[in-house]
Amino acid sequence: MRHLIIATALAVGLGFAPVALAATTHVANGTVKSVDMAGNTVTLKNGKVYKLPKGFKTAALKAGEHVKISYQINGRALDASKIALASNRPVKPERSAKTPMTSTSATVQ
Repeated sequence: MRHLIIATALAVGLGFAPVALAATTHVANGTVKSVDMAGNTVTLKNGKVYKLPKGFKTAALKAGEHVKISYQINGRALDASKIALASNRPVKPERSAKTPMTSTSATVQ
């Protein structure tokens, strides 16, 4: 009976082991210092560098923007999984190169 209890306790304990080893998602808030398009990274003013997800269009980020980054620690790397502007709207993966035509000149008589 004692061996059955120990075996059951070990089985239950080992069953929860993968949950404990699952990656933890962290959140960082800050201001973008720079964006490295070649390295696919973004650096915040606090000096931390985050690796952007594959396929992320770095043109969507600009220096000076306030962002919220969800990331996981992978060794020494900080792998971003989600980036949102401080207003809680997600950063668009692409921006249109087209700009609307507006007239700002006035006729003075």
